[in-house]
Amino acid sequence: MSEQDNSNTDDGSAAPAAASAVPKKILVLGGGVGSMTAAWSLATSNQPVELTVLQMGWRLGGKGASGRNMKPGYGRRIEEHGVHVWSGLYENAFRAMRQVYTELGRAPDAPLADTFDAFKPHDVIVLDEYWQGEWKPWIVRLPTNAQLPGNADAELLPSLWAYASEAVRFIAIIVQGMLDPTGQALADKTGTPTTPIPQEHQSILGTIVERIIARVAEGLAEALLPVWNIVIALVGELLEIVWAVAKNHLDDTGTRRAWIMLNFSYANLRGAFHDNVFERGFDVLDEYDYREWLSKYAVDDGGLMLDSPWAYFMYDAEFAYVDGDTKRPNIAAGASLRTLIRMAFTYKGALIWKMQAGMGDTVFAPFYLALKKRGAKFHFFHRVKALHLGGLDGRTITSVDVEVQARTKDGREYDPLVDVNGLPCWPSDTLWDQIAEPADHNINFENPASPALATYTLEFGKDFDAVVLGTPIGTLPHIASELIAKDQRWQHMVDNVKGVRTQGLQLWLAPTAYQLGWTAMGQPLLAGFHRSDLNTWADMSHLSPRESWSPDAGQFPLNTTYFTGPMRTTDDPIEENKRVSMDLVKNAIGWILPDATVPKGSAGPLDWNLLVDNRPTPGEGEARMQAQYFRANYWPSELFTLSLRNTTKFRIAPGSSGFHNLVICGDWTENGFNIGNVEATTMSGMLASNALVGYPERSAIIGVDFGRSLPVAPEEGA
Repeated sequence: MSEQDNSNTDDGSAAPAAASAVPKKILVLGGGVGSMTAAWSLATSNQPVELTVLQMGWRLGGKGASGRNMKPGYGRRIEEHGVHVWSGLYENAFRAMRQVYTELGRAPDAPLADTFDAFKPHDVIVLDEYWQGEWKPWIVRLPTNAQLPGNADAELLPSLWAYASEAVRFIAIIVQGMLDPTGQALADKTGTPTTPIPQEHQSILGTIVERIIARVAEGLAEALLPVWNIVIALVGELLEIVWAVAKNHLDDTGTRRAWIMLNFSYANLRGAFHDNVFERGFDVLDEYDYREWLSKYAVDDGGLMLDSPWAYFMYDAEFAYVDGDTKRPNIAAGASLRTLIRMAFTYKGALIWKMQAGMGDTVFAPFYLALKKRGAKFHFFHRVKALHLGGLDGRTITSVDVEVQARTKDGREYDPLVDVNGLPCWPSDTLWDQIAEPADHNINFENPASPALATYTLEFGKDFDAVVLGTPIGTLPHIASELIAKDQRWQHMVDNVKGVRTQGLQLWLAPTAYQLGWTAMGQPLLAGFHRSDLNTWADMSHLSPRESWSPDAGQFPLNTTYFTGPMRTTDDPIEENKRVSMDLVKNAIGWILPDATVPKGSAGPLDWNLLVDNRPTPGEGEARMQAQYFRANYWPSELFTLSLRNTTKFRIAPGSSGFHNLVICGDWTENGFNIGNVEATTMSGMLASNALVGYPERSAIIGVDFGRSLPVAPEEGA
């Protein structure tokens, strides 16, 4: 909206502006999920907008960018920033993707023809449990359903009371499984049968379960807090009895894991009621670290549950370690609980959806092509240097300084995509055959310190009417120093909402994971492997057919393995990533792939001959690791946004920037999810568009007000 129109509707969404108030020329800074979602929402709003996207370097994607290695011998392989998967709870993100793929209108037999060719459900995850000196895979088979994410065909977010009812029923199911003489009922949930509870305890436990279920039905019908307090007391009584029995049988895998799941569920449920998130909202819990908060309400089991992979799941999924130090876990309790509830109860199809190519190929190439089709202009190699303020009150973005990193031959528009087996993809490097200058082809234009050829200035009222700022929060001190100096909220935000370095390692191996000793399942997604800072592993072998490898024996990878994790803050991040990666393949790979080591089944190093190395001159022995992919994410634009305890209050909403013609977007904003994932970033982009042109309506952004304590205050117009 213009400076003259800051109107909002009663529900906090921006009112649809009159045609004269709609910003005609909108400058989009950055090419991540938030910026692309904002641009897509603006482009489909039926408002007369002209979109210009400024992008540092040669590709879109931000932290989610991927590329294809086009060098000889590398199989046009996919190279990611880390492990990327989507979730069935990403309702807004999938809706946007479905719109984008419809816009592309690909032929039915084309690669990734539509959204559900590009994303496939995955129903099994593995948590790594450390018990008695050994890592043990905890296989969790997640229920699937017939729904598709992005369909507005079901009640996605019922009341928090309904979720409380589901949590209690889940606890009852676990206990009933422990009472089953065969142990099979619980095996269907945990993957491991339990030793049955002794006969002398079964009657009282069964009676308490029946009383709990009856009370739950009563409490759900009336939504009476006193009834629920009785339910929680009964559950606590039940768990005390179960623990008295289970603590003597912890070497039995099923019993131990059943107890961990019970105590974990109970601590979350009891804490939610004690702190009354049903009326006060989730954010009131964010003064606590999640495990700190759990410890207040769990049954005391000597730390068994708090040290389990369930209690650490959110930390690993969110890289939630201060300065990348895995000895310093930190994540806000409210943001964690909101996410866990969404994960447990609101996903469609499957909890996990795996992309069928790189994230750049699956998400950002379609965004780029669909937006181009809608008339958006993209200026690659245009790095934002600074935003400047002016106007009567000093709160208008009056100019933007931009650095030109490269110029194309004959001034032609840069064409950023390459064809890999019929699929438009981003390359892992600049397409130098299009570049006239600079002459040095070793420059990495994603390095914020790379040289620039020239600087120019865009002016308010001439070149733009409004700005969408979607670059990561780590970039703000460098490009938005005037805004930070002008508005204390911005200073508080950049001081408290922090990012963390992350890292990745990708290996291409000739045998399958099964042949390498992983026999529990096919293509696992594993988290919690705290033997290494690269604590998440995914078998991404389904991607090999999307690459271009030689079919000859030993030259086609039947196993593609990705690792990712937080990275400690050091002076030499490249060396740190290599150190951690080499430690993993030399000292820890056998915990996951026991037949990949020398000798087989040992704690020895990886058998280097298993690695695919098709370079013109392949390496010998350990040198074959040079053909694999190491990734250190440490530049300000690459940091993963943390949701640290006691920091949610410092986030700023997309439409409340405090500057008349500026909206912001990204996982670092106050977006209703407030955690680092694609859905939070998508919601932020939608809110940014809403603040500018009133589209989409706030009520159409699924989950944006889920678990809030009070009606949302109207956002300031931009």
